Amino acid sequence: METLVICLGLIAIVTAGGVISLKNPVYCAVSLIGHMITLATIFILLNAEFLAMVQVIVYAGAVVVLFLFIIAFLGTSGSEEVNKVTVDRKVILILSVILVLEILCMLTLPEKDLIKTAYMGQENSLPFGSIELLSHELFSRFLIPFELASVLLLIAAVGILALVRRSKKHNEMIKEVND
Repeated sequence: METLVICLGLIAIVTAGGVISLKNPVYCAVSLIGHMITLATIFILLNAEFLAMVQVIVYAGAVVVLFLFIIAFLGTSGSEEVNKVTVDRKVILILSVILVLEILCMLTLPEKDLIKTAYMGQENSLPFGSIELLSHELFSRFLIPFELASVLLLIAAVGILALVRRSKKHNEMIKEVND
C-alpha cells in the first residue's frame, strides 16, 4: 500500500506540474482534473470516501467546468501562447528552501508525532475522513478560509466576465473608427 501511495503522490506532482507548465489552457484544465482525481484516490486509500467524492464532484466537476466555460467564453483556441509571469529567482529559491525544510521536518518526525501535531493534542473520537469530523472542522476552525475561498472564486469569475465585456466594447469601438 505504501508503494501505491508513493506512486499516486508522484502522479499528483506530475499532474500539478502539468497545470503550471502546459501552454494550452484546456490542457491545463484537463491536467487539473487528473490531479483532483489522483487526490481523490489518495483520500479513498485513507478511508475518507466522503472527502474523495467531494473532491471529484465539487472540484473536478464544478470548479474545473467553470474554468473550461470561462476559457471557452474567452475564445482561447490553444494556439495563443499564454503570457508567462516572471518571478524573481530569489523568491523561487526562498520558497524552494522552505518547501525542502518542511519535507525534511515531516520525514524526521515519527509517525505518531505527526498525527499528534496534526490534531494539536486534541483527543477526537471521530475517525479521519468522517462527515462529522469534516463538518465540525469546516464550520468551526476553517469557516473563514472556506468562505474566503468561495468569495475569491466568485470575484475571479466576475472579473473575467468584466474583462471580456470591456475588450469586446474596445474591439467594437476600434471597428467603428476603422469603418
